Amino acid sequence: MTQVRQSNIELLRIVAMFMVMMLHVNNTALGLPTTEDAQTAILPTLTRIFFELLSIGSVNVFVLISGWFGIRFSWKSLTTFIFQCVFITWGMLLVMVCFGFVPLTLRNLDVNLFVRSWFVQAYLGLYLLAPALNLLIENNKKRHSQIVIGLFLLELFYDFLSPSEPLFKAGYSTMHFVLLYMIARYVKLYGVFSFVRKWSFCLFLLTVVGGL
Repeated sequence: MTQVRQSNIELLRIVAMFMVMMLHVNNTALGLPTTEDAQTAILPTLTRIFFELLSIGSVNVFVLISGWFGIRFSWKSLTTFIFQCVFITWGMLLVMVCFGFVPLTLRNLDVNLFVRSWFVQAYLGLYLLAPALNLLIENNKKRHSQIVIGLFLLELFYDFLSPSEPLFKAGYSTMHFVLLYMIARYVKLYGVFSFVRKWSFCLFLLTVVGGL
């Protein structure tokens, strides 16, 4: 059966792409604002911080979209994803070598060959776990909700409230992606808890304040 494209989700995906670009330009290209920047150029610094806060959740949006539609494992998709990652990183390396930004060394080839990117590693972990997660999500609603709440509390206490972050790594890990994936799948299949729907704005404000 042909899947109907959802224009609202496609628009959200495009917005998330721009958020990723904005995040990397703000951090990598321009560098993080310093204390001196805040003292000498207050408005530009506050503007950059605002756009940083606005775009920091871009990767989370992509994972939530994956959870909304569900990941269906196939070896073809897996190898295509790995090929795309290697092709892009080797292409970037070639450009940087041609313009003299980095030397062509075995170290650079090794890094780009195995694509040592936190996102690639985290998403590959989620992709490989997706079949097991789908079985749990689609066959046991009660257990699904219990695990989601358990993972949320685990991330809250052993990541945000703890100086050590071995599992969730401040959101840059497979465990964090699993939590987002399960939340999106639950909402897609079973809807939102009435409590969350009723107090959604208050919970949103609480989340924003807690993340500052």
